[in-house]
Amino acid sequence: MEVEHPGNDLVGRKTYWRAGIDENYPKGEIDIYPDAELGIVHTFQHQNYNTGLKDRKYRAGKICLDSALGSWGRKKYTNEPRTAKDRLYWHIWRCQQWIYAALLGRLFEKGDPFELPAIPNRDGVSIIFNEDGDKLASWKSIGRNYGDFEYFSIDQLKAKAKGKYIISSFTNGKNTIRNLWGVGFKDLANIENKGFWILLDSMPILIPWRLPENFGELIKLCSDQGLDFIRLISNAFVKRRARGQSLEMICLGFPVPQMVGESAASIHWFAIGIPKPRERRNGFRPSSNEYWKFQLREITSSKKKIDWLTSENWHKDQITNRGKMDKKLQNAKILLVGAGSVGSTLIELFARLGCEKITIVDHDQLQAGNLSRHSLTLNEVGNNKAEMLSWKLNSIFPHMDVQFEPTTIQSVLQIKKEFLSDFDIIIEATAQDEVLEFLQTVLDKPEQLLVSVSASYKANRLYGYLCRIADGSVEIIDDFAKRIAPYIAIDKSIPKDELEMIEGIGCWHPIFPSRIDDIQMLLGAMFKKIEEAYGSLEGTKMVIVEKTFDEHNDFKGLNIIDEG
Repeated sequence: MEVEHPGNDLVGRKTYWRAGIDENYPKGEIDIYPDAELGIVHTFQHQNYNTGLKDRKYRAGKICLDSALGSWGRKKYTNEPRTAKDRLYWHIWRCQQWIYAALLGRLFEKGDPFELPAIPNRDGVSIIFNEDGDKLASWKSIGRNYGDFEYFSIDQLKAKAKGKYIISSFTNGKNTIRNLWGVGFKDLANIENKGFWILLDSMPILIPWRLPENFGELIKLCSDQGLDFIRLISNAFVKRRARGQSLEMICLGFPVPQMVGESAASIHWFAIGIPKPRERRNGFRPSSNEYWKFQLREITSSKKKIDWLTSENWHKDQITNRGKMDKKLQNAKILLVGAGSVGSTLIELFARLGCEKITIVDHDQLQAGNLSRHSLTLNEVGNNKAEMLSWKLNSIFPHMDVQFEPTTIQSVLQIKKEFLSDFDIIIEATAQDEVLEFLQTVLDKPEQLLVSVSASYKANRLYGYLCRIADGSVEIIDDFAKRIAPYIAIDKSIPKDELEMIEGIGCWHPIFPSRIDDIQMLLGAMFKKIEEAYGSLEGTKMVIVEKTFDEHNDFKGLNIIDEG
């Protein structure tokens, strides 16, 4: 494929491209790469790192063409055709548009989402940091723009996420900036690995949009910003050598905007891996001064290829961005009383939507019979539900702070008199009237939202009682009983022999039938009503979410009854 255009110093008048087409065309992927001999050799925005590939007729710099956003510089949406006649032509047309935008320097325009350059080398190792706009002010006032950072490996967690290294703090000898992580990382706080960081004024980028390949290019970029990279790294090696430590990682930070043309919104970090010493090299032992000097010379050599590592910002706003929720609700402190099927499913919705301050109270142990409709697994059977559920929620996001009390709410309050005062939302999911009645007697903050959630027989219906009353003007348990009475009457009309189901051999104990898919579906709708109530509810209301069926008893959808 040949494309002719005016050309400039970065893009020749004619460029040659190769298209990789799925064997099931018109289905599958269509990828367009620069030709190995006559294609472009530079790396631009919206392009993979454009290095040569051994024994391939194309370079690695695949260009991004299948974004829903229209041609670069044109703020409109364009849909990729799916027919065999038009689909390849559409990609070729998009390739032409990409080339012209590259020629004019318009692959990035003011107001576009800011994009970082592609990482040249990916070896499965990632460095994880935690940066936002609030911390940017701390970086501006930290003083000396280099120092040590502490990090630990996520491999040391029970989770099997390999090759992730979490930064816990940065220090320049006088000031420290900490990355605040949640309870899931607390046990690793004493694990000490130290890297070296340098904060740059701007991103270390070569025109048009490429990270430096070797240390010579990086040294030049640092020098342009008034930093002597070799001196800084040499001093870092000397200090570590004196302490019997090694240097295995360097981080380069720089300010980045959210949108092109805007001011900086946060600090981003790129990471460089330093190879660990081998057993022997050129006759030097890894513990010898000679080997250490050899390694330093090798790393600071102008031709030494840089081992770039993937880096990721795990700040809360970044990793919950796919499921955004109102900040006010995200910041709420939530208490869950009752970690059964309804409670565990509902509280996981809160957690995955960014609510990080959660406490769970339940005295019960998880049984194998719970698993058909509980969010926990066989690994937790025989353990306290509140404890196991807190561990699970803490492992969802790195910022989670989920606590637990493996007892009843009555027992907790006997010891901790002010326990309830700390919460903004109190969820009662025990389906026990006496618990709701007890909570009525101890709530003391009018601004607290009390939510009681329970399921009907076969989870045909979900009951949600929501109130913001703690002054005694309404008897909560009486109001709740009055509102739910018509629906309880429906449940009582179910034939007795249908209700009584054998739990196990030799045991005639009625069990409560309901399916997990019904509970999840109903709770999704109920969550919306809780979210609304947190922002606006005054007094009390009853919300019923129920399944509806057609004349053939086939599921039709959900009906929400909002009795304000």
